[in-house]
Order: sequence, then C-alpha cells, then structure tokens
Amino acid sequence: MQRFMEEEGGSIFNNPLGFVDAAKAGAIERGPEALADFFNSDFSRLERGGLPQVPHFPDSFDFQKLADLTRDKAQLDGAVVAWASRNPEAARDFVKSVDDPKLAANLLSPLLNGAAANLGDDMAAELAVGLIDGLSGQNRQHAIQQLRGQTRKSGHEVTAVLRQLPDPSDREIYAAAVVSIGTPPTTIDAVFSEFERPEDQTAILVRIAPGYRMAVKNGGDYGQRALDFFDGILNQLQLPTEARQQVLDSLHQRPPGP
Repeated sequence: MQRFMEEEGGSIFNNPLGFVDAAKAGAIERGPEALADFFNSDFSRLERGGLPQVPHFPDSFDFQKLADLTRDKAQLDGAVVAWASRNPEAARDFVKSVDDPKLAANLLSPLLNGAAANLGDDMAAELAVGLIDGLSGQNRQHAIQQLRGQTRKSGHEVTAVLRQLPDPSDREIYAAAVVSIGTPPTTIDAVFSEFERPEDQTAILVRIAPGYRMAVKNGGDYGQRALDFFDGILNQLQLPTEARQQVLDSLHQRPPGP
C-alpha cells in the first residue's frame, strides 16, 4: 500500500475513494503486473466497486497476464468486459477456466456485455450461454440468473439469450430474472413474446411474485407500484381467470384453492 501511495503522490487520508480510483487508473496504465499488484493489495478492500463497466485499457494490455497474476478472480469483472470486447474467445476461455462455479457465473454478464460489442447480441449470447453446459442444480440456476447482468437488458439482447437457452426451465429462470418493476416495457414485451402459451407466461409471473410479497404486505407507494406492475402485465397478457388468480395468490401468499 505504501508503494502505491508514493507512486500516486497523494494522501489516502484526504480523499480515500478518490485516491484509490487514481491508484487503480495509474495501475491500468502501467500494465497487467501493476494492476494485479493493485488487486492483490489492501486497496481492493477500499474500492467503491469494481472497475468501471467499460474501463479504458491501453491497446496493448495483456489481459491473460492480468488473469494469471490476480489472486482473487472476482476482481476481474470489469477487465473481462474490455477483454471480451477485444478478444471474445480468449475471455470466454478464461471464464471457462475458473474453478469456482459461482465465480464463473458472476463473470458471465461481463463476458456477455463485452462480447456483444465485438460480435453482436446473437453471437455473444451463443458464446456466453455455451458456458452453462455441464452445470446443474443451484450452480446452473445462478449462472442463468447472472446472464441478466446488473442493468436491465435491451429487448433484442434478451431475445438472443432466450433463444440460446436449451431447456424450458432455463428459459423460465432467465425470464423471471430479467422482468421486474425496473425493466423497460419494451424488454418485458420481448420476454413474453418468446412464451406463447399462457401456462408458460403464468409460470414466469408466479416465479417473480414472491419477491414482491413483503412490499405488497407493507403497502405504501412501493407496494402500490408492485400491484400496478402485476396488474399491468396481467391485463396485457390477458391470461385466463384461473391463471390470473394463481399469480395473485402467489403475490399475496394465499394457499391455492380446493
């Protein structure tokens, strides 16, 4: 840490977050060894978050060396975005090589985001979704959920991922991860347009509903927003009365009828 303070020529006590950001930016400019040293130091615990979503790396930056030298691969989410935007296959191979299934799953969204800038949504989805093969149970579910990313996706990107997912249950898990109060209406439309059967649409909403039970129970502005959110989707989909009631029962945590 002392070496970073001397190199950056500032005081961590005056502006710790700004100092850490400057130290990280300087490390990126100096190369993979310096950035790995940064990630392996105590500075990583002072960060306000990971690297910026689309960080700037020198054209000659060696991402493979960074990956080899960094002990905690979770630090590399931002680097994977930039790496995949330049060399999607190499970034994919790195994510595939990560031994921890949960950590590898967390890197799928950065991989997808970066690869889309290079390959387009359809090919990027094929590249990222291919990495869930061989996973099962909670590891597979977590990986599929991570494909949604930290921000809500465009309608086309969501469609590309859904069409690459091989199993109906995988598609349902992904759709439920994407659809929320904060999802743009056009993206919600894109999701449900990929599920033509009312029973499939119902299953997605029933999967989502438990996440809003507490808000509905507590009432207030957010509780009303949650009710309006489900009411709007139900009206748009024009689900049968029985299916609509199934969703509402799940939202209000009522037991199914006889």
